[in-house]
This record gives sequence, C-alpha cells and structure tokens, in this order.
Amino acid sequence: MFGFMKGFGTVVEEISAEQAHQRMAKKNEVVLLDVRTPAEYEQAHVEGSLLIPVQDLQTQMGQLDKHKNKEILVICRSGNRSYTAAAMLKEKGFEKAFNVSGGVMSWYQAGLPLTSGR
Repeated sequence: MFGFMKGFGTVVEEISAEQAHQRMAKKNEVVLLDVRTPAEYEQAHVEGSLLIPVQDLQTQMGQLDKHKNKEILVICRSGNRSYTAAAMLKEKGFEKAFNVSGGVMSWYQAGLPLTSGR
C-alpha cells in the first residue's frame, strides 16, 4: 500500500506489523524507530526499538546516520506520526524508510510481543 502525505511529495511504503516483525526476526540490518512520546513508549513498546519522538526527529536525525543503509521501520501508536516521520527520513536520503501501518495498536492486535518500561 502506498500513500501520500499532505505537505510531502514523498511516497512512503507501508508494511503491516506482521511484516515488520518478520523483517526484524530475519535481519539485523533493520532498525525499528518508535516516534511516540516517552510516556507512550514506557507504557508499551517493541523490545529493541529506538525512541526518537517525531517532534524531535529533525534535530536528532544525526543519531540515525549510522543506519542510513539499513531498513528503518517507523512505528507510532496508529501509523499517522510514523508516516510523517518516514517521509521526513526519505527526504533526508534514508531510502529504506517504511511506515508500520496501524502502529503499536496493530502490533498488539496481531498478538506480537511488547514490553513496558525503559
């Protein structure tokens, strides 16, 4: 599924939570970027995910430079903030940025593992 974000001319490919989980299990060349708030992250998150809230992404994008050649799977609560973040990444040259459609909500509904705390 492909979509366009208002204000961005960038196409972001969306993948399901199940596809994201499978890619993470098969490759260590995959980064899961969580763009929710720290409070949301503490409630429940995918183990091993990297937290950079979407509102901080522009200023903290340098943290991702070492991952520029990896797949970056971007997740939020429902898929909206992560779409915006993935579009931002693609515009900065992160060619393999994908949005996890439905976010943590779809991850949970699929029965995939989540953890809490920091």
